[in-house]
Amino acid sequence: MFIYIIFFLFSLGQIGRISLFNNNINFYLYELFLLAFFITLFVKNKFKPLIKNKNIFKWSYLFIIWLVITYLISLFDNLNNWSIVPILYLLRTGFYFVFIIYSYKLFNDKTQHQIKKGILFFIFLTGLFSIMQYFLYGDLRNLLYLGWDPHAHRMFGVFLDTSISSAIYGLVLLYLFLNYKKINLNIYFKNSLLIIYSVFGLLTYSRIFYISIFLTFVSYLLNKKQYILIVIFSLILLSGILSLPKFQGESTNLIRIYSINSRLNDYKEGTMLFKKSPIWGYGYNRLVFIRNKNKNLFGYPDHAKSSFQSSFLTILVTSGIIGIILYILSLLSFSKINNAAKYYILFLSAFSLMDNILLHPFILFLFLFFVSDS
Repeated sequence: MFIYIIFFLFSLGQIGRISLFNNNINFYLYELFLLAFFITLFVKNKFKPLIKNKNIFKWSYLFIIWLVITYLISLFDNLNNWSIVPILYLLRTGFYFVFIIYSYKLFNDKTQHQIKKGILFFIFLTGLFSIMQYFLYGDLRNLLYLGWDPHAHRMFGVFLDTSISSAIYGLVLLYLFLNYKKINLNIYFKNSLLIIYSVFGLLTYSRIFYISIFLTFVSYLLNKKQYILIVIFSLILLSGILSLPKFQGESTNLIRIYSINSRLNDYKEGTMLFKKSPIWGYGYNRLVFIRNKNKNLFGYPDHAKSSFQSSFLTILVTSGIIGIILYILSLLSFSKINNAAKYYILFLSAFSLMDNILLHPFILFLFLFFVSDS
């Protein structure tokens, strides 16, 4: 029951978000239960899983230690040194990384069974909520004053962001595909879920999703030497993209350039900051105090002010060249957890070159449980 509660609260997306101190501190209800779940595991197993897995995930240990070091170094500058916000960012990111390491081959058969059912519960709820959103609440422009992007006629579900939602739909699609034989559902039901989540991904109008899912499936088919299927998959994906409904405005315009210019400016700003502190960066995650733009064009709150539009750029600027190297090596170690993990990592890494996906708690949560059930 405990795991089902976690997945139910996670399925609420941004509805389950708690904001404190003028939106400077944000967390999700499911994270409280996830922390409690971790504590119960820790009480039972103590430090044994961390010690046992230290050689497999040594780069992740070093990455977490380096984040702490860079944060401590950053305290000697004069940019809001003692703010609690960066500390909480650091603790949250470290928590997810530690949980992934800690849970490696830890869950017993009973817990594993509950996780599998919890994942399917989440998939059904997310599908239902996404369909309701698309037909009943297709315009997000009325929440612009709260800092959300003005998406219209796009599927974003309860996550209120097409990048996050498309990454989640992509992960679910990969989970259903890679675990097809293991999922104890009727074959027609499984095929229906694959089709539904493929359509969900298309309806986000996220170009980076199209590219990332294409690269991931092509990589999988190349490993299987299924060259003809690559052509078939490419044609299906292209046909799906070309068949998307078109609406007035830029939101569903697949050749829109304003988002491309935004990302280019983001990279320029990140590169400039990196050059000023290339070794240990500015400390994770103190970007909210460093970036020039803390508000968007209309003066509304900006949910992206504490990161760049790339997880890799965010790590590079906050923890320097050493941090990004350890981060990449850490991802490579995660990709070796099992055969499915490398495809999750490939998809998320490609996605994270243009969107801050890999550091988002929703994504880290799904990766944690998807790899444990593959």
